[in-house]
Amino acid sequence: MEGEFGRPFVKASAKKLPGWKWWVEFGLECPELQSVVQKVLSQISCTSVCERNWSTYDFIHNKKRNRLRPDRANDLVEVFSNLRLIGKVNNIEYEEQMVAWDSGEEELEEE
Repeated sequence: MEGEFGRPFVKASAKKLPGWKWWVEFGLECPELQSVVQKVLSQISCTSVCERNWSTYDFIHNKKRNRLRPDRANDLVEVFSNLRLIGKVNNIEYEEQMVAWDSGEEELEEE
C-alpha cells in the first residue's frame, strides 16, 4: 500500500472494478509485477474444465478398472485429454488466428 496503491481512491476502485480494468488504470507503474499479473488475470475462472477432467477420470477409473494406481489413472486422463485436443486442432474447420505482419518492404519498392 505504498505510492499509487496507497491512495484512498485506488483502494476504493479495487473493490468496484474488475481486476483487469483496475490493473490497466492503476497498476502499470509497477512493471516488476507485470508478468505475475498477466498469469493470474489470464486464468480461466470457470469449473467446466475441472468438471470435464473429473468426468474423464470417472470414465477411466470405474468399477471394472478400480485397480489402477492413481498416478496411472492421472496419466491416462492426460493422454485422453490431449488426444481430444489434438482431434479438435486437426479438425478441418479449425483455423489458427494469425496477424499479418507489415514489414514495410512494399513501400520501399514503390519509392
